[in-house]
Amino acid sequence: MVGLGFLSGYDYSDAQWVSSDGSVVIGRYSNSLDKSYVYRWTQATGMVSLGSSITNVAAASADGSVIVGTMPANGANSQAFRWTQSGGVVALGVPAGFLSSRPVGISADGTVVVGQSVSLSAEQAFRWSAVTGMQSVAAWLANASVSVPSNVTLTSANAANRDGTVLVGDSAVVNSNGEGWLARVGPVGSGLLTDIGAFNAGLVEANSQAIRGVTDLSNLAVFGVHHRSLLDSGQVRAQNGACAWAAVDAAHYDESNTRAELAEVGACKDFGSTRIGLGFGKAQARQDWSLGGKGQYDGHYLVAEVASQLSGAIEGSLLGYRGDFNVDTRRNYMNGANVDSSRAHTDATATAVRARLDWNNAAQWGQVSFSPYAVYNWTKTKLDAYTETGGGFPALFNGSSWITSEARVGAAGKLALSSSTGLRVALEAVHRFKGETNEIKGQVIDLFGFSVPGQKLKRNWARALVDIDYRVTYASVITLGANGASSGGDASWGVSAQYRMSF
Repeated sequence: MVGLGFLSGYDYSDAQWVSSDGSVVIGRYSNSLDKSYVYRWTQATGMVSLGSSITNVAAASADGSVIVGTMPANGANSQAFRWTQSGGVVALGVPAGFLSSRPVGISADGTVVVGQSVSLSAEQAFRWSAVTGMQSVAAWLANASVSVPSNVTLTSANAANRDGTVLVGDSAVVNSNGEGWLARVGPVGSGLLTDIGAFNAGLVEANSQAIRGVTDLSNLAVFGVHHRSLLDSGQVRAQNGACAWAAVDAAHYDESNTRAELAEVGACKDFGSTRIGLGFGKAQARQDWSLGGKGQYDGHYLVAEVASQLSGAIEGSLLGYRGDFNVDTRRNYMNGANVDSSRAHTDATATAVRARLDWNNAAQWGQVSFSPYAVYNWTKTKLDAYTETGGGFPALFNGSSWITSEARVGAAGKLALSSSTGLRVALEAVHRFKGETNEIKGQVIDLFGFSVPGQKLKRNWARALVDIDYRVTYASVITLGANGASSGGDASWGVSAQYRMSF
């Protein structure tokens, strides 16, 4: 430790600031009979006073070559100053209508000073540069076409980034507690965030909803069109053992606000008591997000299923699903007083495996037969990394994946309405093993990184399904279906139509 000493005639000194490389120290000096003044110390110059008019230092540039603080002002309480080795002390002035100006921070390169102007009835954040002079932060933003909300006053600018293009500070909000704000003007984007919590919630919504939208599309195929096994499709076993199907399905998922549709064709083949099927489908979905944002998804998938009569009335089936999708997002957020948008495109995949056991006709009540069943489903959804464009605060999102699994138990009752028409009604209970989406990671470009928890999800729900099977011919069946579920991972409502034939 090395003492920096005292200036001649003074007996007290302290250190308040040091440069990033440790070569410059700034502090105060005084004696018992006098007020404090400001010094600057380097190894080459020793302790040097900034003058008798400088009594307070607020901040300094990263290398210590620029110092800002307050000094007396004519007709004002005090005013901000900026000191350099070559120019000495330069008063930055006081805005019209205000009594004083107070610097609070400075950019690392020393070119921008930020702080607060004060009057008897108001406080105002200011920004100073050699090009613009002292101006309110609101005026600086207005020059970049960014407006401050009418209920918000930017009261103080507290810090700046390296070149003064990004500022943070405090605000006053009508009928609310004051909040911190962040503003920037630059080539990546210009804007003002006055509710950073809401902005961060929008980041979580965009990424979590995108991965859930793709997951919903896999659910629509696995538990929509294929909510019954291949052997429970109403198709007879033809002599050649061949069969085919065509299906459409539409549904809405209230939990994720997803509207989804698909169309699928497939073929199957019987091998003794086992039926193997392979289907190809096209699917699309759309989500409505906060402030008019949206997510759109479209792509194709393959689904394969093996179903077999295991023993007596026990039937087992195994289904696999793989989907590839295009993802387009528009994340909306408040930028100052206006809604702004940042857009992106990326790719996603969904893989699912479902295992199912059915106990066919386990019980009979009058003309109704009951068949209980149990299902386990595993789904993995992967969303590629993507970078948004446009808007004042575009973000880069890291690639992410979400694995979810659930178990469901249910029972289906069947009733023959006529020789050609049958009714099937099923009720099931579902438990999801994981109650949240994955952590969201990325960065708001040229500002800050983020790593925030995903969305909380409901883990238990119930579902009801109704099917009408109409046998057109001995070898062909049309099925019309509808389903509904309480809030959870299944569609809140869905409708489907299928045509199946054997040949």
